[in-house]
Amino acid sequence: MLMARKGFTLIELIITIVAIGVIALMVAPFISTMLDTWIFSESERDVVFASRLAMNRVVREIRQIKDTDSIDTFTATEFEFDDITDNTINFQQSDASLMRNSDELSNKLQDPGGLTFTYLDSDGNVTAIAANIRMVRIKLIIESGDSSITMQSSARFRNT
Repeated sequence: MLMARKGFTLIELIITIVAIGVIALMVAPFISTMLDTWIFSESERDVVFASRLAMNRVVREIRQIKDTDSIDTFTATEFEFDDITDNTINFQQSDASLMRNSDELSNKLQDPGGLTFTYLDSDGNVTAIAANIRMVRIKLIIESGDSSITMQSSARFRNT
């Protein structure tokens, strides 16, 4: 009477392990690519979110300008004014940082040229006369890894 043996032979186990190893080697690059893409998109999303917060703050504060007489500096790269509470506000780029007075709002600006202000009159035309400024267009170019993101917004003065 023959008894049936239960279990696997050593050769069957080795063949199974080798087959699983080959399959793992074939699948690993796909998993690695998906993981790299996920990490990149997470970091880029964080940069965009932080930059949007910075842009919203710039726009909100520019809307609070006291009047056009309170504009101290208005160049393509710097804007300084007094707000309705007589606080002096200065926005400018320092290296890759968007600065509000001495506070850093963002540190991912393209350097140079990551911050640009354009000053518009009541008809929407570019003006170089402080008394005629009614709106400021803000442009941020954010660098994230090898890509760049351009954000634009405008702030119309509330008190002019």
